[in-house]
Amino acid sequence: MKKEDIKRLSDQYPHLWSYSLLTLPEGWTAAAEQLLADLHAVNPPAEGYYGHTIPLHILHDRGFAMAFASVSDMGPGTPEQAHAVMTAVGRFRKACCNACEVCGQRSVSLYKEYTGGNQQMLCQAHIDERLWKSNVDIRADLIWQKGDDHD
Repeated sequence: MKKEDIKRLSDQYPHLWSYSLLTLPEGWTAAAEQLLADLHAVNPPAEGYYGHTIPLHILHDRGFAMAFASVSDMGPGTPEQAHAVMTAVGRFRKACCNACEVCGQRSVSLYKEYTGGNQQMLCQAHIDERLWKSNVDIRADLIWQKGDDHD
């Protein structure tokens, strides 16, 4: 996530901000912003309140993100509020699965590097870019290996 987005969102939603949001890639900023807006709508902070109105934690790894939000700190919440929190968390997960981690455009596939390393949710343009780069890397590895065979 870009520094200006971190500043903007943490200033706008200090009662919901979680440092785990820092782990999200830039392409998922819109999903994070929608999650914060949805949770704020469910339980906005009372005047003079300086704590988390809904504790939030984000896990992001290998092309997927999951949000955990607790309604237990909301006080005497309603079933409708609990349902709204669950809906917001589900919307966030779906938005991350449908957005490119790099640019935020519609993702088309989960891309995994041929080395078995990085795995990301990407749009077609970024998949093409990664495939081109990985083909160059593979060809460079093969050329290097061929050169070693002849020495």
